[in-house]
Amino acid sequence: MSNERPFHFRDIINYVVSVFNFQFSLKNIEFTKKINYLDLVVNGDCIKIKQILINLLSNSFKYTPNYGKVSLECESKSISEDEVEFKIIVEDNGIGMSKEFLKKVFDLYACERNEVVPKGTGLGLFIIHNNIESLNGTIKIDSKVNHGTKIEIKFPLKIHKEKYNFSRKRILIVDDCTITKSIIASYLESTGAKIEFASCGEEGLEKFINSRPNYYQVILLDNNLGKLEGEIVAKRIRSQKRNDAKKVKIIGISASSYEKDINRCLNAGMDNYLIKPLNKYNLLNVISN
Repeated sequence: MSNERPFHFRDIINYVVSVFNFQFSLKNIEFTKKINYLDLVVNGDCIKIKQILINLLSNSFKYTPNYGKVSLECESKSISEDEVEFKIIVEDNGIGMSKEFLKKVFDLYACERNEVVPKGTGLGLFIIHNNIESLNGTIKIDSKVNHGTKIEIKFPLKIHKEKYNFSRKRILIVDDCTITKSIIASYLESTGAKIEFASCGEEGLEKFINSRPNYYQVILLDNNLGKLEGEIVAKRIRSQKRNDAKKVKIIGISASSYEKDINRCLNAGMDNYLIKPLNKYNLLNVISN
């Protein structure tokens, strides 16, 4: 029986992180996360993906000593218009594995014997490997005894496509690049959305301030606008003393994937953040949700 269904990838990440924030605190392990904003609705086996993440972090929990370090990195990139590739890296400074064991780490019987590492490590990796293969993904392991382990997995997922009806939405696109505005408009063409444009931060802010309440439902806001950056525009919109200033959905757009830039935009009042080049169905999903 297939477990494939549409799901928010961020929900899996948030769930797993919340579980292991507590688990790692029990051993005073420093748990760092670097997670690009993964607000994607995808089709896939969410149970299997959750199991992969739990097994990866469980291994790090078991074999990293008290006061050790574990890190989790997650990011995605577009492969095509309707498919994305996810990359997840789990790294720790635990007991590690020898070169000899790594040669047969995905062999079930070798894993069960576990001559080199404590019981259970290899079997978990055997399960992870099988699950990753079933997703048409890859797994790469770097490890050294008494220095730790780094595991990188990659797998593709289809972006969930819906029939979008934005006929009740008026969308303001604030971007100084004519090409970007044209691309976004083409993505929205079949949705019925009413579209308006602004070519700089000042114009975008002025359009919102001078509009009647609830005139705009969505603002697509480039963050690199020169004099008045997108994050400043977002702050000023949110500070307006009108009801829709808090309700209008502001979606940041930028070429930067740095966590500090993403967090700065979200802290400025943006509801979401998309990285250029924009994926059509990712954009539509974010507007829809």
